[in-house]
Amino acid sequence: MPQRPTIFDAAYTRLFLASTLALVLSAVLMISGFVLIAPSLHPKLKGISIADSAPAAILEGNTFRPILGKVTGFPDHIEITELEGDRALIAKRIMRKADEYPFVEVRVDCNHPGLKINFFWRNSVDAKKISEAPIALSGGGSATILLHGDRDWLADITEIGVDIYGELRDCPLQVVSVSLLPYSAATLLSAVSSQWTAFKVWDQTSINAYRGVPRNPILYPALTVACWLILSFLICGAFCFLPNLMASRNEQQAVGPASRLIIIAIITGTVGWLSLDALWLYKNTLQAGETRYRFAGKTLHEKKLNDWDSSVYAFAEQIKSKRLVPEGEVIKLYYEEEEKATTGRLRYHLLPEYRLRGVKKRVNQHSDLLNGPEKYFIVLSSGQNFGGKKEGRHADSEIRKLLQRLYKKDRLALYKKRKLETIEEMKR
Repeated sequence: MPQRPTIFDAAYTRLFLASTLALVLSAVLMISGFVLIAPSLHPKLKGISIADSAPAAILEGNTFRPILGKVTGFPDHIEITELEGDRALIAKRIMRKADEYPFVEVRVDCNHPGLKINFFWRNSVDAKKISEAPIALSGGGSATILLHGDRDWLADITEIGVDIYGELRDCPLQVVSVSLLPYSAATLLSAVSSQWTAFKVWDQTSINAYRGVPRNPILYPALTVACWLILSFLICGAFCFLPNLMASRNEQQAVGPASRLIIIAIITGTVGWLSLDALWLYKNTLQAGETRYRFAGKTLHEKKLNDWDSSVYAFAEQIKSKRLVPEGEVIKLYYEEEEKATTGRLRYHLLPEYRLRGVKKRVNQHSDLLNGPEKYFIVLSSGQNFGGKKEGRHADSEIRKLLQRLYKKDRLALYKKRKLETIEEMKR
């Protein structure tokens, strides 16, 4: 009777080697297959031009002109040294056919998660319209985005540029180049990699939260890894049952078919889990570093100014510090349904000096303002429109005559009811 093998015996060693070989082979097959069939089957790549591709158009950063912010030009790049407000903008006029360049690559240096970078363009069909797409950058280096299929990436591209939001930190942002790229296998894989490693601007998500890839990616990581493991399992399983390939007769008797399949499943499953976990740990590290930068060693006031509801906190602090509303007043709040979550934060930041009485509807009647004891109103709306889209600008302007705006910040505005004498004078 053959001796039962240990984990270090030849039978298991061959299974480990076979599993490794199957993982490598299946990865090569999947990548090759995806590159070959994606242009004809993938919904995002249908109709893409792969024959007679135009040469890549590499536009160096120092050829772009500044629109917003302060920049410094260098022989091989351009540096954004100061933002105007929290934004900088550089642009360049070109004349390229959109269907020849389905991909765009942006190379930068000294980037960090506190910056949001967008690529924008104009086309010859509607020269006044500016279209944009986010650049999936997780740090310095480059990112490739797929624009084929975008409804505005058509005809001739007449202008391109880079739009930067956020804050500059230890060094100025360096824009090295913006490249319009034809289809190629390397470019397609680079776009997939950029989406998988993209890190969005910090928004107080827990460092243990993995928000995944940008919306509608070319490939989903979890689904791709699952297909990879299944293919590896099938390949390795086929190898293991070929006569005399994986083990001698004694070894085959010692390690039965069921044991082989279990070992293969454990090995491939562990590799897949480690692959996805490595991606999670990478983003976890970025999130933890950004959280530490924003909050470590800061006062409570500074922490709140760095929080996800910083604009709401700043709005409430402005009302308190400047005494725009007498202490103890009840303020009437009008808000839209999609802003409901923000109202709780606003109430919290205004306490204990002020109390809010919320009304979930648009202000579309004069009686909403004239009737009632409240003298002060806050409107929380993305459009800052009293009448709302359905009521139109006329209703909005009529209602505004009854109120005096005291302060506005982002989606929030504070108003005070005018005196009846003032209203009568305005009517005359």
